[in-house]
Amino acid sequence: MGRLGLSSLQKVTAVFRMLAYGIPADATDEYVKIGESTTIESMKRFCRAIVEIFSEQYLRSPTPNDVSRLLYIGEKRGFPGMLGSLDCMHWKWKNCPTAWAGQYTGRSGSPTIILEAVADYDLWIWHAYFGLPGTNNDINVLESSHLFSNLAQGIAPHVHYTIQGKEYDMGYYLADGIYPKWSTIVQTIHEPVTPKKKYFAAQQEACRKDVERAFGVLQSRFAIVKGPDRAMKTLIGVGEECGDVYVLRGVIGAKIHKTVSCSGSWDLWHRRLGHPSSRVVPYLLSHLDIEKQDGSLVTAHLTTTEQPADIFTKALGSQQFAYLRRKLGMYNLHAPT
Repeated sequence: MGRLGLSSLQKVTAVFRMLAYGIPADATDEYVKIGESTTIESMKRFCRAIVEIFSEQYLRSPTPNDVSRLLYIGEKRGFPGMLGSLDCMHWKWKNCPTAWAGQYTGRSGSPTIILEAVADYDLWIWHAYFGLPGTNNDINVLESSHLFSNLAQGIAPHVHYTIQGKEYDMGYYLADGIYPKWSTIVQTIHEPVTPKKKYFAAQQEACRKDVERAFGVLQSRFAIVKGPDRAMKTLIGVGEECGDVYVLRGVIGAKIHKTVSCSGSWDLWHRRLGHPSSRVVPYLLSHLDIEKQDGSLVTAHLTTTEQPADIFTKALGSQQFAYLRRKLGMYNLHAPT
């Protein structure tokens, strides 16, 4: 009682140093005299405050005025009807749990988290989908994201443009060759021969780099995205959707007590980890208590001592071993009666 706590200036300074320079949370102690746990908690609260204040302005789908501006920029660059360029980037996850490392480790050899984004010439990222394991490719991420959900439901912003006298009412995105051959995705021409095809390939490859530039600027302005993530220790069930952007709410493993409800039986897993498959579903069932209540899916975090991945791979204490033996109905036949 009577002791002064840390000031808001110290906490915000520590958060800015983590965001801008990508330093570990415990490194701020030398500069602003603040502990690691307090720095991480300040980071989470600061990010929540930014989302709550600016979500209506920035974390949203394009309005009709935004679509008109995007179409105007695309037409000036030789691509009428273009809404932006589409691509994915991987963010290294340093503190990925060992039990999850196989699912999140892709071709880079280390666990990563995928970010799918659509950006325009002004580097406005108006679509972002984050959180899928690094073993997925761009096609899996696209099928799991909600980029074309409004278009499929017929509620997408109205798009109208004309090319060579033919009218179109559906926009498109520039992407590389891994994406499927859809009418809403325009790719380059591989091995162009004629001057016309060579010109189109050069222009398409130049314009589709907008999202790459956006990733580069994002990593240069916020070094926390460029380096490995050291703060998050869990991903499942700790996010929420704001408009067309899924906002990750990372929490420390020792403080996971939040219960997340979602409408639809597998809606949360479909948005966070892609289509439920024979490999993903058992993994989720083994790490989460799942209980349906009134048509909703309620999730609760399991402690380390209750996770099967840890039970069968790590040494158990005598009490935990006896508890599991009783729960499984196993008895010592050689015990004296």
